[in-house]
Amino acid sequence: MQIKAKLNNRMDPEELAKLQAQARAFNGRLKAERKRMGLKPGSLDGRDRYLKLLLKQLQYQDPANPIKNHQFAAQMAQFSALKQMTRLNVTTRSLLDNSKANGMHGMLGKQITWMDPVTKRARTGIADSIGFAHGKPHLRVHGVGVEMKSVIRVELPGKRR
Repeated sequence: MQIKAKLNNRMDPEELAKLQAQARAFNGRLKAERKRMGLKPGSLDGRDRYLKLLLKQLQYQDPANPIKNHQFAAQMAQFSALKQMTRLNVTTRSLLDNSKANGMHGMLGKQITWMDPVTKRARTGIADSIGFAHGKPHLRVHGVGVEMKSVIRVELPGKRR
């Protein structure tokens, strides 16, 4: 005679409610951190994908053979490393923008020529200030914002070509 036992791999409602509350709290902290770091809400970075995968894994794991502590610790270490790489990426991007702004200081008071993105024609003027739009540095020429990538020539004012 064979006895078949059916395993119930579902969480009881109390455990499920507790896990869902923890997930909501974590998602709130993650959302606040993403906002602080300037990440767009609709974009999925590696951390989001990893957390979704980890939660699915925990949700559907076999209770008779749960994830081992060392496996869970290794996954959390990977998540921590991914979080640090994301922060490093944001910091590097900020340093690059600051470096561009520093390079623009040398253009102040100089005559610059740039390609206008709207008219697709070269325009010329004296760079009179540096500003930031959407977190990116740009030169100002008579009130017009000019991105660094649009500049094609820098000359001393009044110099003939």
